[in-house]
Amino acid sequence: MTAEDAIDTSDPNNRVQMAAGTLISSASVSIVAQTSGGNTTYVPSSPSDSQQSVNSHKGDEAKSSDNLLSSLSLSKGTLSPAFDPEVTEYNVNLKAGSTATSVSAQAKDTKASIEGTGEKTLVEGDNLVEVKVTAENGDVRTYKINIYVEEKNLTQIKFDKMNYGIVTKVDRLEAPAGFEKTTLAVNGKDVPAWKNADMKLTLLYLRNEDGNKDFYIYDEKEGTVVSLYKPIQIAGKDYIQLSIVRSAQERSGMKYNAKIKIGDLTIDGWEYEDKAYENYVLLYLMNKEGKANYYLYEKSEGTLQIAADMAAVSQSAYDELKGSMSSMNMYMIAGIAGTAVFAVLSGVGFYLNAINKKRYLAHRRELYQMKDQDE
Repeated sequence: MTAEDAIDTSDPNNRVQMAAGTLISSASVSIVAQTSGGNTTYVPSSPSDSQQSVNSHKGDEAKSSDNLLSSLSLSKGTLSPAFDPEVTEYNVNLKAGSTATSVSAQAKDTKASIEGTGEKTLVEGDNLVEVKVTAENGDVRTYKINIYVEEKNLTQIKFDKMNYGIVTKVDRLEAPAGFEKTTLAVNGKDVPAWKNADMKLTLLYLRNEDGNKDFYIYDEKEGTVVSLYKPIQIAGKDYIQLSIVRSAQERSGMKYNAKIKIGDLTIDGWEYEDKAYENYVLLYLMNKEGKANYYLYEKSEGTLQIAADMAAVSQSAYDELKGSMSSMNMYMIAGIAGTAVFAVLSGVGFYLNAINKKRYLAHRRELYQMKDQDE
């Protein structure tokens, strides 16, 4: 028997190069010598391990990697934000007394499998539901649904003439950066709180009358809530945006605006009624040391200046000044007056004399080119 007889050379997978130069197959072969008749038999071996690995890899590549959902919903509650296949985390608020909800989901690819749907038992406070989608090739995507069931009989506290409930089911709530969780007695009941020793701040986690929850700054000495806790960044520095309660929103010569745009940030503060100063806004912020100040922000250059660096003027002093100088067309009140002054509007005291307007504007320009300062 010849080599050609031993191996079917018509099959392109059975062609190797023999030492003598005859091409008979490119696959691996085993050569078994048989003495009977003096002939040698050539037997093809199994494909090599490397060849099997390549074939297996090609098979995996052919499998679908689609692990997206086409729909996700609950029998009770509405997803926030609205469902999007690319969004993997949602929040749901349910009324007190809710004990269960059913989760439904459908995969975009029929070859993908889904885990985590069906009836879910709920408890007061936070509940986490996870729906896992496994693609045909084994890739997994997890959709998280944070379900909050309102607590009954929350300890109530007032802020800006509205009632807030102190949330106590906070096991999965992440503490704000720099704060440590503790327990605090409020209105005779122990509630969870968070403290920052460096800033000397205490936070409570509150739910407002609309069901929205967030961290709020709590004054332990006075036993009152003083502001929403909202960290922001302006002019490259970190601040806390302090709430401007309704009783403090009105200022002479200024207009309160809850939607002032500073880059991508929306913040509340005051704008000037005089259009000559439309690039300036007054903000109420807390610096990283925990000190509250009024700040002037200049929109065109993006600079921030502590307003307290300017002279403070009382409202009564301003009214007298305005009456005696009808040519004035700009002012701003800043700072906190001492006990000897009845009415003080915090801001920056600065006025414009019509006769000397150019000189004043030059002085003001130099002022706002000063380096940002924090007390």
